[in-house]
Amino acid sequence: NGELGTPRSRLAEYASASSASRGRLYEEPADPRRSVYQRDCDRIVHSAAFRRLMHKTQVFIAPSRDHFRTRLTHTIEVARVARSLAENLGLNPHLAEAVALAHDLGHPPFGHAGEDKLKCLMKDYGGFEHNAQAIRIITRFEQNYIDFKGLNLSWETLEGIVKHNGPIDKNPPYAFRELDADMKMRLDTYGSAEAQVAAISDDIAYNCHDLQDGLRAECFKQSEIASLPLVRDAFAEVIRTHESKCTSEIAHAALRKLFDRLVNDVLDTSGAIIENAGLRRPDDVREFSGPVIAFSCEVKSGLDEIRHFLFDRMYRSGSMERVREWAKGFIDDLFQYYMEDSDGLPENWRPEESKRGDNTACARCIADYISGMTDWYAIRKHNKITKGKDRDRYLELIYGGDLNS
Repeated sequence: NGELGTPRSRLAEYASASSASRGRLYEEPADPRRSVYQRDCDRIVHSAAFRRLMHKTQVFIAPSRDHFRTRLTHTIEVARVARSLAENLGLNPHLAEAVALAHDLGHPPFGHAGEDKLKCLMKDYGGFEHNAQAIRIITRFEQNYIDFKGLNLSWETLEGIVKHNGPIDKNPPYAFRELDADMKMRLDTYGSAEAQVAAISDDIAYNCHDLQDGLRAECFKQSEIASLPLVRDAFAEVIRTHESKCTSEIAHAALRKLFDRLVNDVLDTSGAIIENAGLRRPDDVREFSGPVIAFSCEVKSGLDEIRHFLFDRMYRSGSMERVREWAKGFIDDLFQYYMEDSDGLPENWRPEESKRGDNTACARCIADYISGMTDWYAIRKHNKITKGKDRDRYLELIYGGDLNS
């Protein structure tokens, strides 16, 4: 098809060529110097929602240490992995990168604690789900263009955000139904190979960097992760040749080897699946009986054990649970405050439906507003509506210092 996949090869037949894109909701002239998916990447990176990821939780809420990942640095890491995998598999690196850059735009403040609480609060009002919220953000709330609302991303990038975790064959979330009505997203099929690459890149990035951040935060010891499947082999290889190095250097080198093993396993396993499947076009990927981008069974099993370890020792550890419950309380307070008085919302967020007693529409507007907040913005809003009653508790749990320092 003439489009370059890597400096060494052209796109594979089953890759998503930008020349074959199904287009955008609002028709626009082609850009003579950028492909459809390059423009999508640029639009995402220049969006306000992307910038807000800088101050949104990855694991540690409003982290006080400079080197912990935030939602933004995590997203950048995922995008780099996705681009590399796509190039090596003959896929479209720009589409894989676009999906990766957008995949976490819908996360609310305080990470999964914030999402869990919004899901609970919205259960009677249509639900809440961060992938669906990402679609609302990029199709409704971004206001960078004079001729249309949203970012007007391509069908393929939107499909990747919607389906990067697989088909949605029943009960699609609120925003997916709206998008499907406008653009016919084929929710019951798999996403493109590039969308699948973005999803598996997320797995690679967070498993490796959460182990690194957990060590830095002293959630567990190096000896504990050195006994985990997959990690064990990486540590043994590094120690065999660099036993005299300090432990932090050994840990960093071992986690780099783990990262390399995961990437190479995806390339080898996915290459074999694709070859055996005889894929000839992008829709063959969508209609295949399972994902075509995957880990081997051995690596998948090892990653499951790493996830269980991180869940027990980091995500749900005693100190993290205290912070999670605190964060959920903040989200609950904000939601209830605005439900009781939607006039407390900024003027451009006040729902007209609330004047007619439509609680569902009002709740959706409030969830939209809260989910777009950064950790710090939510904290400031909470301090304002509660007159700072939880300020000392926050400082004790997170900083042990002054909130304004």
